[in-house]
Amino acid sequence: MQSERIKVEAAAKPRESQLDIISTAVIIGMTAQFVIFLFGLVTEFMPRLFGSALISASVGLCVGVIAYVLMKGSD
Repeated sequence: MQSERIKVEAAAKPRESQLDIISTAVIIGMTAQFVIFLFGLVTEFMPRLFGSALISASVGLCVGVIAYVLMKGSD
């Protein structure tokens, strides 16, 4: 019984690790998106709301992908 539980935990660990990396990268990307959007609203570097949302979404996506690659490279 003990050995069966250890095998199940060992098999589940890589998937949990992968989900942790993905969720952390998403959180980092969404945080960057939020910060850039607020910065755009406060400083008004983009006159339209749509432009600020578009730039913040692209920056958030790029930061999320970079965070994923950096965390995945350490495995």
